[in-house]
This record gives sequence, C-alpha cells and structure tokens, in this order.
Amino acid sequence: MDLKILMERHSWIFVLAFAAVFFGSTQFSTPNLIAYDGHFHIKYAWLMRTEGLILHKDLLPFTILKGEFLDHHFLYHLLLMPFTFLDLRIAGKAAPVVFASFMVLAFYEAARRQKVPWPMFWVLVLLSSSFPFLYRMSVARVMNVTLALQIVLFVLLTRERNRLVFLCGFLYAWLHYSASFVAPLLALLYVLAVFLAEQKFRPAPLGYAFGGAAAGFIINPFFPENMIFSAAANLHKLLYKSTVEVGNEWYGYKSEFFLDSCALVFIAFFLGLLLTALSEKKIRSDVLFSFFISALYAAASMKARRYVEYWPPFVLLFCGMAARDFFADGGSPGLLHWLRRWKAPLMAGLFLTVGFFFFSTTKNLAHDLRHTDSNETDRYGPAARWLAAHTTEGETVFNAEWDAFPEYFFHNSKNSLVAGMDPAFMEMEDPLRSKKYGEIAKGKIDNPSALIYSLFKTRYILAHNRTSRDFIKKLAVDKGARKVFSDDVCSVFEIKEGRNTSQDE
Repeated sequence: MDLKILMERHSWIFVLAFAAVFFGSTQFSTPNLIAYDGHFHIKYAWLMRTEGLILHKDLLPFTILKGEFLDHHFLYHLLLMPFTFLDLRIAGKAAPVVFASFMVLAFYEAARRQKVPWPMFWVLVLLSSSFPFLYRMSVARVMNVTLALQIVLFVLLTRERNRLVFLCGFLYAWLHYSASFVAPLLALLYVLAVFLAEQKFRPAPLGYAFGGAAAGFIINPFFPENMIFSAAANLHKLLYKSTVEVGNEWYGYKSEFFLDSCALVFIAFFLGLLLTALSEKKIRSDVLFSFFISALYAAASMKARRYVEYWPPFVLLFCGMAARDFFADGGSPGLLHWLRRWKAPLMAGLFLTVGFFFFSTTKNLAHDLRHTDSNETDRYGPAARWLAAHTTEGETVFNAEWDAFPEYFFHNSKNSLVAGMDPAFMEMEDPLRSKKYGEIAKGKIDNPSALIYSLFKTRYILAHNRTSRDFIKKLAVDKGARKVFSDDVCSVFEIKEGRNTSQDE
C-alpha cells in the first residue's frame, strides 16, 4: 500500500497520540488535581460505581439541589466511572487527558471532512491558540466532552445527518442539563446560515436537535426534576439580578489579558474575515455557520470567561474554511499572485509564528497548572477527615467558602454542606437565607454562632484561614463557639448550642 494513503487512513492515530502526549505532559507536570470542580466529579463517579448509579444523598440541603441529589452531569459521571478503578487523584488527571485528546481528534476530523487544507497544521494551531482554553480543557469537568460533541454536531449539521443530530441533542441533555439548549441553538444558527447563504429554508435540523434535547430530558432517570432545575437555573441567570458573588468563571477577563492570552485566536478570526471579504464568490453556508458560532462565543467570552473553552476551535474552523474557499475559488488574483511569489518565506514565517505561540502557550499553561488556588489536593483533607470522625452520616457542616465544597467532598462524602456548586443555588432556594449566609461568611455578623445554628442547625463550622480571616476573628470572640481543629489551611469550630442539642438527642 502507498505510504501516503496509509498515512491518510491512519492519521487519526497520530493526532490522538500527539494530543495525549501534549495534555498528558502538561497535566502530570503537577501531582495535584487541576482547579476545584474535578475533585467533586471524580469522587461522585466513584460513589456511583461503588454505591449505585442513583445516589440517595442530600449533599446540599439548603440549595435548589436539596433532597435526593440531582445529578445534572449524569452522562459525564458515567464516562468517568471506568477511571475510578485508579487512585482518584490519578483518575481525576487521566480523564481530562483522554477527553481533551478526543476533542482534538474531533477537531481534526471536522477540519478534514470540511476539506480544510493541512488539517494537522490546524491541530498544532489549536494547541497553540490560548492557554486559558487549554487550561479549561485540562480540568476534570464536562466541557472537554461537550466541546467534542459540539464539533461533531457541527459536521453533522453541515451534512444534515438529522438522525445523528437528534442523537447529539439527546446526549447533550444527559451531559449538561442546564446547557441542553446548545444543540438546538447550533441547529438554529445552521438553519439561518443556509437561509442567508443559499436562500433556502430547511428547518428540519432544528426540529431534530430540539427533539433530541427534549427526549434527553424525558427519557432520563431524573425526570421531571432535571427539567425544573434547568429552567430555574437558566431563568435565574438571564432574568434575576443576583446579589451573590459567583465564581470567577462567570466574570469576563480584563481586556488586556484576554487579547494577550488569545492573540492567535483573534488573528485567526480577523484573517478569516479578511479572506472571506476578498473571496470572489459568495460565502458558503458552512463558512457562515462557523462564523456565527465564532462570533457567538467571542461575545460570550467577553461576558464570562468560562466560554473561552468553546471559542478557539470554531474560530480556527472558520479561518480554515475561509482559506479553503479563497484559494479554491481564485480569491483576489493580484493577492494570489503575490502569495505564490513569496510562498517560501511566507510559509517559513507562518510556521515560525505558530511555533512561537505553541511554546509560549505551553509554558503559560504549565505555569497555570502548577500554580492554581487548589495546588495542594489534600489541603482540605485533614479538616475533612477530622469532621468525618466527629460527625454522623449526613450531618450538615457550615462551610464559610461555598467553593470549598468540591475539595471537601473529595475527602469526606459523609457530610452535607450548606453551600456549594454555585452560590446562586442557595439564592434560588431562599434569597433571604442566602443573603444572611453571605453576611456571616464575610465576617459582618458579631457572635455569628447563634445565627448559624438558627438558620442551618449545624454543629460544626469549617473556615479557610486566609479567605475567611474576618469571619474567624468573629468566631474567636464568640462565646457560643469554640475552636476544635486547626491546621495551616483550615479551622473547625463547634457551636456550643449544637453540641448540647446533640448530647440531648
């Protein structure tokens, strides 16, 4: 068999292996799990494997997730389960390596099937594009899987493989309840692109995507609670003026950092626009579709940094397909002549530029992975294990930092916590209690133990020594509380009223 044909047929193996080496080398440059949420997801998947697929636990009794826990990433946790046969720390690092590698493979296949020139080159550009994007691909969270599914859906929509579009909509609903609208949204953008580029109205893909998402909600072990939660979460984000401080991912980047960290993505975006403008022929529907997605995620990333996890691949597909059409259709004759004349130095400059971004991005990524806030996976471990030994099954602990929940849960799934996952979840359940929780945690309430016991009926309080310094000062002079555990990271206080009640019981 001809070597070239052999390479073309099995190029996907090289792409997958290259991506695995890339993400593996950066991921394992630190022994700790990356960021916060991966601690929760890998532990939750382990519990599903060891205790049953539907966990009968009330993990967050003062939030909208109270009662039997609603697993709004059910399919993702099923995918994580095979990894949980490993040590959980290794599992939480191996899973994102695998999922991110398959995301890169999906991108390569999309570029190849859309006839983008040099698809392997575009893989290298993707891995050089943005270290915030690559950082988020390195976290044990659902986005590396949902991004891969979006890329697959992009290709299926351009070919109108409607039955598979239905399946993608179904799978997306099982992966991420509150983002299940994404499949119908992409289908809507495709229908719009076809209408504008071809003057044809073909709504069938939209119907199949919507039907798949609806089926994913209904044919689901958590129906109808999953639909209620998704509607409530999205309406709260869209319509409610929240007073709580949410996670950093819901805030936009500073403009200078955004431009600097995603410089190659911006270059590709504007190059795609330039090539499209200079093309002699009318824009094709797949190029316009990719532009719509790119523009949507660009705007979303400016509003909330979390959307940078979806932006670069679609920008690069847009630029690649714009280049495909520019050169295939003849483009601007004068510009094409100039490009052919200076082909060698231009190619050298192109590869040197991408090489520079590759090494710069990899360096910044490795630095970020080694210096995250949760750099030490075991930082909550001693306090969590102490509380596990001194509390009953299902007993609630007051945590002053809502974002301590994933790391605490990783070490101790015996207790419930008053806040976690998203501070808006408590606000959605009880706005007044949520407001009081914020005031207590920020150290604005004198002698807080009485109010904590009144609102939450908890016996123990967990606080981070640095981020809850003001709160700990209030507890130190509170005669209703006493410190029972402390290390370099955390302090645990016992509420005397809760202790007396526990002894009476």
